[in-house]
Amino acid sequence: MNKILVALSGIMFLMISSGVVVFFTPLKDHFFHQKNSEDIAEQPVNVLEISFLQLPEMIINLRQNAKGKSNILKATFILELISPKDKDVIEHLKPIISDQLQTYLRELKIEDLEGASGIEKVRHELKTRVSSVIIPVKIRNILFKEFLVQ
Repeated sequence: MNKILVALSGIMFLMISSGVVVFFTPLKDHFFHQKNSEDIAEQPVNVLEISFLQLPEMIINLRQNAKGKSNILKATFILELISPKDKDVIEHLKPIISDQLQTYLRELKIEDLEGASGIEKVRHELKTRVSSVIIPVKIRNILFKEFLVQ
């Protein structure tokens, strides 16, 4: 009886540890491939179906730097929609989207916006935050119409 219990415990341990390894490594993508926002951005686009929605202009105080100086960001973003049918849903959620964007942007320092890599990190984070608000609707990209730091 003890040998059977030990054998079953060993088998269960191997199954659970294999599942953990697959889930927390790049193998997860191989076994559980789900479309993410990068997959959507890489899909071929029918130019006639592209739709855009401009968000209101935002003027935001950035966090103070080490010297105590605060900068101002003036930004206007445009959402690139996958389907024109999604415009009404996103239009309805504009106040929540603006709140999410402003909450994130207020926490940035001027150093976070330096260089192309800094801007791309901000774009990715903004897209993630907008996508979390508008589920199940998806956006293709966030475009920067205006992005001025003073």
